[in-house]
Amino acid sequence: MTAAEKLKTEKTDVQNQTMPVAPIAQHLITMADTDEAFAALVMQEHKTLTKCIAHVEKEVKKRVTGSGWIPDQDVYQMAIDYYQLDDAALEQKAMEEERKRKEEAEQKAEEEKARREAEKQQKAIERQEEERKKKEEELKKQGQLSLFEVMGG
Repeated sequence: MTAAEKLKTEKTDVQNQTMPVAPIAQHLITMADTDEAFAALVMQEHKTLTKCIAHVEKEVKKRVTGSGWIPDQDVYQMAIDYYQLDDAALEQKAMEEERKRKEEAEQKAEEEKARREAEKQQKAIERQEEERKKKEEELKKQGQLSLFEVMGG
């Protein structure tokens, strides 16, 4: 698969209602077809058009206040900058942080489940004790001694 083919394939997956995805993607496809160095950047596994568009959107929001306008060439450059950004280490760190966050969330969920189970068991024990006391009271009312009373309990 060439870089241009990768971009064409990814273009269909981009879900963004606020950015002009088609012209940005077409500009990148043209660059990938004509610039081998840029094509190599596009082919990096962690680089995607979806992330590129998100990067462009973030950069546009930094530069524009209100309903401002940015020239097309500036937007295209932002997209190119995304692919030129050496972020493999940052990407790896973000993935590691996400993995760690998921593990912590799973651990908290397990702890919460164990806490709820312990509460459930404690309530069951309390209900059993309450039922035992009620039966003991009923037996006293009926004039019968319970085994606990006989045994000194």
